[in-house]
Amino acid sequence: MFIPLILAAALQTSPMLPPPDQIQEIVVQNRVITKVNEKTISVLDVMKRMDLFLSRYYPQYMESKAMRYQYYTTQWRQTLQQMVDDELMVADAESREVKVSDGEVREEIQLRFGPNVMKTLDTIGLSYDEARKLVQEEMIVQRMQWLRVTSKALQKVTSEEIKKAYADYLGTNPAKEEIKYQFLTIRAEKGPDLAARIENLKEAAHASLVAATDLFKQQAELDSTTSITVSQEFDVDQKSLSQSHKEVLQKLAVGEWSAPTVQTSRDGSSVVRIFHLKDRSSTKPPAFEAIANELKQTLLNEAAQKESEAYLVRLHQRFGFDESSLNIPPNFEPFTVR
Repeated sequence: MFIPLILAAALQTSPMLPPPDQIQEIVVQNRVITKVNEKTISVLDVMKRMDLFLSRYYPQYMESKAMRYQYYTTQWRQTLQQMVDDELMVADAESREVKVSDGEVREEIQLRFGPNVMKTLDTIGLSYDEARKLVQEEMIVQRMQWLRVTSKALQKVTSEEIKKAYADYLGTNPAKEEIKYQFLTIRAEKGPDLAARIENLKEAAHASLVAATDLFKQQAELDSTTSITVSQEFDVDQKSLSQSHKEVLQKLAVGEWSAPTVQTSRDGSSVVRIFHLKDRSSTKPPAFEAIANELKQTLLNEAAQKESEAYLVRLHQRFGFDESSLNIPPNFEPFTVR
């Protein structure tokens, strides 16, 4: 069945239109498109099905010829496919004597179109008999989908499958420990001595590596071969840390500086570094009970999609319906405006 969001997609992908005030009329190139289960489907039938959808989900667009034309031109083929599939399901229902009562149909019509049924139907250009047949067919299709799709999907989504899905979820969404840190790098012949002097400025610099470096540079005379830099602030998952950084940071408490540490830089040279661990936080995945229903619904949707596709393939094969059953000329445009 169609979902309301389909209209938004249709409007986004629709062709360029003339200004709405220049659209006087939507012209329907009516012709019989196909025949399913001894029932012919014409362009006009497809348009009525689309009008029924619009009246149900987007009644405000029924008064706009531009909006209706956009929807017609982008969705008529998908609507036709849905109608064909529905007719095949109705044929399957007839062979299995699956029915809905007249009372059920009348009740659904009242719910669908409100207390003033005839006025509503007149607005969308449907007779009561046409509306009754459409609603009856839709209810039969829903029952067949339950019998052939939903019930089978429910049988496949067991508690064991949900637990397996949770295990898979944990595998792709493990607990995270995020680290926020910064480090100072010294490239100099007497790097350890310089690092120790900078470390002594920690209190005066209020534990800021940048401030400590600035204070040191103001006090010391550095030759051109000495380089002292402070990195940007990193906020990363601990698993993405390099081994050399991880070995230092995992020993620090939040707020601490490391002792000057000799490391090998990316270019292979020896450098001295001081690390400042600014924060450490842990994020745990949600408990099974918190997302079990969500996992179950996802599994049901996936299973129902597979069952639905398999069911429709069987129906098309059983009733001998394929692309050759459609009578659509090349480049056929069933809707134009003037």
